Amino acid sequence: MEDDFETRAYLRQAGDGVSVTVLVRPRSRPLIELAPDTLVVRVAAAAVEGRATDEARRALARAARVPASRVTLVSGARSRTKVFRI
Repeated sequence: MEDDFETRAYLRQAGDGVSVTVLVRPRSRPLIELAPDTLVVRVAAAAVEGRATDEARRALARAARVPASRVTLVSGARSRTKVFRI
């Protein structure tokens, strides 16, 4: 099986970037993990006033080795399933 961009269900080409669908787990030990067909971002912040979302955005930026300003929330501001664009 080829392990490339097309085989990752949580990644999609989006114009000049990539959209990443993640499941955010607030109030957890910070970690990014790959579950079957899902990218799970565990963050220490509570899901209050967007804190968990912002922490997940910064974690994705670190993992992708890009500035946090390059990672934007596309959808899911009030949901645990979120789509970010890098």
